[in-house]
Amino acid sequence: MWVYLKNQKTDVSVLILRLGIGSIFIIFGFDKLVRPNNWLIFLSKEISQYLTIANLTYQQFLWIQGVVEFMVGVHLILGLLTRTSAVIGSSILISIVFFLGFTDPTALRDIGILSGLLAIISFGSGSIAIDFWLKNGENT
Repeated sequence: MWVYLKNQKTDVSVLILRLGIGSIFIIFGFDKLVRPNNWLIFLSKEISQYLTIANLTYQQFLWIQGVVEFMVGVHLILGLLTRTSAVIGSSILISIVFFLGFTDPTALRDIGILSGLLAIISFGSGSIAIDFWLKNGENT
């Protein structure tokens, strides 16, 4: 059999988690690439100070963030470099929560997504993932 479920409930749960959170990252990342002006409202004064130091415009920053979020989403869905992608996604969300504050509704949503990413970091990709196939061979 091409998929070996070492713990069927956990593997399916992690797959559902990866698909859901990966989809969110793909949608938001793509939107930042296509409509960066819609995201300018979320950039705080503190971020503008960092962007000045880094010599980046808001559009450049949003383009970079959009590409990274899109790739995190693709990797989560495929189960490729899953833990690394979840760590990168977690870092993005932690910084968003830090800059927006804990009382902002967007930050509260991101805390929920962050919880799912922490579960993915804890459990790994599961057996329904490219990571598993690369580690154990395609005939498992």
